[in-house]
Amino acid sequence: MRCIFKATYSPKTSQYEESIIYQKYSSLIRAKMSEQETIHIRVELEGEAATQFNFVKEKLGLKNSAEVVRFLISDAAKREKEAA
Repeated sequence: MRCIFKATYSPKTSQYEESIIYQKYSSLIRAKMSEQETIHIRVELEGEAATQFNFVKEKLGLKNSAEVVRFLISDAAKREKEAA
């Protein structure tokens, strides 16, 4: 995640005030970064589950298995939100 912020202040700003500005923005950046979560998934599919996965992958026209998983997760989340 890229966080860019610009703080402008006058040359008369004290070091204390600069520290407060830094603390304010750095805590905001840390909060935003902690909102993003990374989940690593490794799944081995065999038999019918592998057949079904390959069928879905082919129907979606996707080449990468990770893309299929991302699509299925976002599609399921969308349907759940609409149902709620």
